[in-house]
Amino acid sequence: ASNDGYLLQYFQERGIPCLGIEPASNVAEAARARGIDTVSRFFGTETARALRAERGPVDLLLGNNVLAHVPDLNDFVAGMARFLAPDGTITMEFPHLLRLMDENQFDTIYHEHFSYFSFTVVEKVFAAHGLTLVDVDELPTHGGSLRIYARHAEAKPPIGRAVEALREREADLGVETLGFYAPFAARGSSAPCAPPRPRRIRAGRPSRRSSSAWWTRCGPRWPACAAWRGNTRSRRPS
Repeated sequence: ASNDGYLLQYFQERGIPCLGIEPASNVAEAARARGIDTVSRFFGTETARALRAERGPVDLLLGNNVLAHVPDLNDFVAGMARFLAPDGTITMEFPHLLRLMDENQFDTIYHEHFSYFSFTVVEKVFAAHGLTLVDVDELPTHGGSLRIYARHAEAKPPIGRAVEALREREADLGVETLGFYAPFAARGSSAPCAPPRPRRIRAGRPSRRSSSAWWTRCGPRWPACAAWRGNTRSRRPS
């Protein structure tokens, strides 16, 4: 979702035509108030077909921290392939599963995420819809994220070394085997509770930035070790 147009405003400032796609009508209206052309629809193959018929194909499709929130992943990726120009580029950013597991980031798992992606899985999903991942950046955001770059496979784009290196690293770690995931569950269930400490969190919407939690690495004692609060005061857990 393009949200309130914050990112797209910088494209517009540089004279680059842009379109936001934001399913929440009130948020889409906030984007329009910024002067960002925005349609209020969920994105997928039907929306892509309609928008391409109305406006033509696009040179760049951009989604930061969107892919993990999509319930119908195949419809979403197929829609991007349909909407993208023959020589266009897709760039998506999302938390990297390897970092989540390596650093025991269980507190980044929450209900708004439908998926947690390794590079290997994303590459296969995109390939199933005729898209090739041509480059990837490893970023520090959200505990460690990936930014992927995709193009139509039929264009036979060159593949960057970063793609090959990350693909090989994940294969060596065994991300396609169940054995890779078992230690993560064991670490979570055996970790001792540390003293709780306040931590500001962002749950996915700007309006929820005021939420905070006391958290600790606790496994099965997690319910006794964490207390959530919004704008009202809450007693610190003992």
